[in-house]
Amino acid sequence: MAAIESSLLYLKESMDMYRDNPLCESIFRKLEAKDYETESAFITELTDEEISYLNALVRKELRYANDAVDRTRFNQLNDIYELLY
Repeated sequence: MAAIESSLLYLKESMDMYRDNPLCESIFRKLEAKDYETESAFITELTDEEISYLNALVRKELRYANDAVDRTRFNQLNDIYELLY
């Protein structure tokens, strides 16, 4: 079994705070169910609605990482963000 891509680990950690949202929970379950080797492999399994939700969530988390001057988190989440559209 392959190791989960590090950007997806940052995404999963960020999403944990929003799991009360049904879309977030759906996306989180997909991350839990499978070890994706790449961000692209994960993104291709999302619905359009999940992509739209994740786009907004990741933008919010990017602002937080930028404000906190957490370059590693910012770069890892930005890898995901760039693939959403």
